[in-house]
Amino acid sequence: MIIRYWLLIAVLIISGCGETPQADGSAWYLSFSPDSHYLLATGRFDDAYTTRVFSITKQNNLTRIASLSTQVGNAEWSHDSQKIFFLNTEQHRIDVFDVKQKSVKEGCDFQWPAGIVKHLTENTLVVAPILIADFKHPDESPAVINACCSIEQSVTTEFGGCDSGTIFSISCAETKEGSVAASYWGDCSVEIWDYKNETMILRYRLPQLTDCWVKLSPDGQRMAALEADGLSVWKLGQSAPEQLFKINKSIVSTDTIELDHALQNRLSFSRDGERLAVCFDKEVQVIEVSDEKLIFSRNFGRANEVVTCAISPDGKWIAFSGNYGTGIRLQTINTAN
Repeated sequence: MIIRYWLLIAVLIISGCGETPQADGSAWYLSFSPDSHYLLATGRFDDAYTTRVFSITKQNNLTRIASLSTQVGNAEWSHDSQKIFFLNTEQHRIDVFDVKQKSVKEGCDFQWPAGIVKHLTENTLVVAPILIADFKHPDESPAVINACCSIEQSVTTEFGGCDSGTIFSISCAETKEGSVAASYWGDCSVEIWDYKNETMILRYRLPQLTDCWVKLSPDGQRMAALEADGLSVWKLGQSAPEQLFKINKSIVSTDTIELDHALQNRLSFSRDGERLAVCFDKEVQVIEVSDEKLIFSRNFGRANEVVTCAISPDGKWIAFSGNYGTGIRLQTINTAN
């Protein structure tokens, strides 16, 4: 009996299941504010789909300060950490939540049932509608892929185009030369876009990358891609991209992608682009990109137990969440191992 007891304790420690989450619920999208003082979480809380905003205390705890409307879609922080742009699926709008005032202002119209919202510039959002392939008749014309939403004018301009598929992923970065976007949709390959003179210009396609989540480093010089067989990190330039390294590990099967899977952020860069957090099937890792060094690893006992992770902009925190009572967990990277 004593041996069985200690074996059980060991399993709990290794899997991470014995830890107490800082917040209850099941999140599939996590995002730190640019100043690393807040954490945004979209998922299922108290049997309702909603987005919650937490402040991070000095004791490494999460204190909820707001809960946005139910059935809310993806959300994005403003550059100054004072506002949250979120997809209000009930009203088909991109609304703006003021963190200090705790009030909501109406924004751009958005007519798709679900989508992803990302910053392209300080005053422009990329709106990426999510459509599941089974919901679309194959004889219909291709769905709109992306739309640029001007925060000041509340006008959308469509760009891109490809057949709808089972998962969509988009990531944006601002560089000295202009903004960059990496996108993936359905059976199409990953595409790299440049935003110049208020126009999206296709730089190139990466036909070797399909069925994946993508994430750009904040400086737009690197891109991480998470496919069914593992993680690859690429160096992006104006010429052909260069694969820096690849880690072969399994993730959740892209054959069974559902709406919440499409919203998951399984990849997250620190502000300097040197640390990358990644959610595999049963493991969360943080990797030092320059030397491919593993600096954080947390294993879980079941597939899909952890489905989203985020690293703080300063690279000091890791947040992750998932199913089976995982809740939302926040840990310092330097001491978590």
